[in-house]
Amino acid sequence: MIPLLFALIYLVILVLSGLVFSQTARFAKEHPTIDSPRTLDAFKGLARTNMKLALVLLPLYGVGILLTLVLVVRYGLLGLAACLGVNALIGVLGLYGMRLEKKVRSLPAASEELRREHRRVAESWVKKALPDF
Repeated sequence: MIPLLFALIYLVILVLSGLVFSQTARFAKEHPTIDSPRTLDAFKGLARTNMKLALVLLPLYGVGILLTLVLVVRYGLLGLAACLGVNALIGVLGLYGMRLEKKVRSLPAASEELRREHRRVAESWVKKALPDF
């Protein structure tokens, strides 16, 4: 039962992370700069989605860590190997996602007004749990 829960939790984490990363990558590809209020609104939507999904992912990671401990205690080296493999994959994907997020948070803007608002949203994305924009 524990291995199934472990697999399910990490599958959900991978799917949600994949959705976030694909949206972020698509935004970065389609918008090399913040060149209009419409692009800024799209950036705000992306930031909101990422912030809200982070709030969903955090408790899932917590459950995943607890299940990791149970697997290691119950299954020894086999449980440890499974946990290390899955968590290595999650770690690599997380680094990729952080790189994408940093890229879209540091995009150049076409005007000072757009730059200020983009910077405010980007800082909120990193420093706050819930969107305030």
